Amino acid sequence: MSLIARSTYLSGYHNGKGLWFFAMDSIEYNRQAIQIAESLGNGMFYDWWWGTPFIHVNFISVFYFLIAPDPLSFAVVNAAIWAASVICVFHIARVATLCSEKYALFIAAVYGLWPTGFLLTTQLLKDPFFNLGCLMVLLGWISLLSGSARTRFVAIILAGYSLCIVIRPEPWPIFILVSIIAVLIIAVRARQAFLYALLAFILMTGFTATKNFVANAEISRNPLDAKRETDQAAKHQINAESEKDKIEEIKREAKAIIKDGYDEQLDKTLHTWLTDKRYAARVWTIWERERIVRNLAKIHGAALKDFLKKEMEPWEKTGWLPSSLEMAIYKVSRSRDSLLTYYAKASSFTLDSGVQFRNVYDVVKYIPRGIEIGFLAPFPNHWLTKSHTSGGASRLLAGMEMIIWYILYAGFIFYCARSTIDCGIKLWIIIICFAFVMSLGIFIPNIGTLYRMRFIYLAPVLVTGLEGLRMLISGFSFQKRLPANPL
Repeated sequence: MSLIARSTYLSGYHNGKGLWFFAMDSIEYNRQAIQIAESLGNGMFYDWWWGTPFIHVNFISVFYFLIAPDPLSFAVVNAAIWAASVICVFHIARVATLCSEKYALFIAAVYGLWPTGFLLTTQLLKDPFFNLGCLMVLLGWISLLSGSARTRFVAIILAGYSLCIVIRPEPWPIFILVSIIAVLIIAVRARQAFLYALLAFILMTGFTATKNFVANAEISRNPLDAKRETDQAAKHQINAESEKDKIEEIKREAKAIIKDGYDEQLDKTLHTWLTDKRYAARVWTIWERERIVRNLAKIHGAALKDFLKKEMEPWEKTGWLPSSLEMAIYKVSRSRDSLLTYYAKASSFTLDSGVQFRNVYDVVKYIPRGIEIGFLAPFPNHWLTKSHTSGGASRLLAGMEMIIWYILYAGFIFYCARSTIDCGIKLWIIIICFAFVMSLGIFIPNIGTLYRMRFIYLAPVLVTGLEGLRMLISGFSFQKRLPANPL
C-alpha cells in the first residue's frame, strides 16, 4: 500500500509519499516523527521525548533515525504487529469456539485481511498498536473464563491493557468495568482461575492509577507545552482593535452564509461565544475561530444559535458518581464537542451534530441512539455518497463491509443461542461488545472515525459470528442429508 501511494496510480487518494488520505492522521504523525528524529540525532533526548504527545510517534521516530525518515522504515514494525494480531485471533477462536485449527486459521485470516483493519496497518496510525493490545486483553480474559488457570494469561492481560492505555487512555473505565464483570463470572463459573483473575484485575487497577498520576504530572511540568503556547501566541498576535474588527468580519461572513435565519439573538450569541474568555476565545486564535464559525454556519444554519447556547453551558456534576468516573465521562464528552466544533467540516460525515452532552443524564438518554449508530452505521443511504478525502470508493467499501457485518451479527446471535461454549464466556463477549461499541456510538459523531475505531471492538463478533454461520450451515446440511421418513 505504501508503494502504491508513491506512484501516480490513484493519485487523488494519497500524498505521493506513501501515506493515504483515508488516514489523514498519518500525515501529521509523519511530520512529528521527522521533527523529533532530528532531535534524537542531535542528542537532544529531552526534546525528543517531549516533542510529541503521541508515544507511538516517539517509537516511529527511532526507526526514522536508525533507517531513514520515511514511512517505509516503519513497515517492518507494522508487519510484526499485524502478524501478532492474527496469532491472537487464532488463539481466541480456539478458546471461544473450540473449533479445529484449520477453521481457527480461516477465522484469523479473515481478520487479518479484513480491509478496514488491514489498510490501517500500512500507515503510521495508533490503531494497530491499540488493536493488538485489545486482542491480548480479550485472549487473556477468555482463557481465564474458560478455566485455564495460568500465570501467562495474567501477563498477557496486563501487557495488552498497558499497551492500550498508553496508546489511547480514554477507554480505561470500560476496560476496568468489563474486567470486574469477568472476575465476577469467573468467581461463579471458573473458580479454579479466580485468584489469577483477581491478580490480573489488581494489576490493571494499579497500572491505571500509576498511569493517571504520571499523566497529570507530565501535564503540569512539560516545558515544551508552555513554549508552544508562547510561540503560537506570538505567531498569531493581534491587537484588541484589530481583533474587534475581525470579529465583526466573522459575524458578517456567518450572516452571509445563514442569510434570513441570521437574527439579532443569533448575533448576540455568536458575539459572546467569540469574545468571552470562558469559551472559544480561551483556547482558539481569532483565525481558528473564523474557520470554525464558517463551518458551523454551513452545518447548522439558523440552528447555530441553539448549538452555541448549548456549547456555552457548563458541565453539571451528578454528585453521586465517583469523581474519577465522572471526570472520564466529562473528558470524552469534551472530545466529542471538539469533533463538533474545532474539527467540524460541512463536507464531513457526521451524525447528530447538534447533540451535545452537559451532564451524565444527557449521555444516558442518548444510549439507544448510540447503540444504533455504534452497531449499524454507516447506514445504507450513506454507502454511495462521496467522501471529501477518499472519494466514493471508501464509502462503497464500507457499505460492502457493513453487509457482511449484518450477516455476521446473525451468526453471532446463532452462536450465543446454540453454541455449547460456557454461558459465562458468551455473556462476557456480549457485554464487552455492547460496552465498547455503544460508547463509540455515543461519543464519536464522525462516522469515518467511528468506523475505523470500531473494527477491533467487533473482533469478537467476527470470530463468533463466523462460528455461528458455520454451525448454521452445518445444521442445514445435516438436515438435508437425513433420510426421508418412510412413514
